[in-house]
Amino acid sequence: MIIGQFVSFLTADMMARPDGLRPVTADWLAGLQYLAEDVAIDLEASLSAEDE
Repeated sequence: MIIGQFVSFLTADMMARPDGLRPVTADWLAGLQYLAEDVAIDLEASLSAEDE
């Protein structure tokens, strides 16, 4: 299970380096929204065969 392995990795990293954790702030989210504001996403579109 890839997801389980990734969650285990994240858990171990957070336990080893708790000082690396940062809160999600409104400014941080605004920066993400700015980066993605011109990206068009069609949630109804089918995935290509290689994305499945």
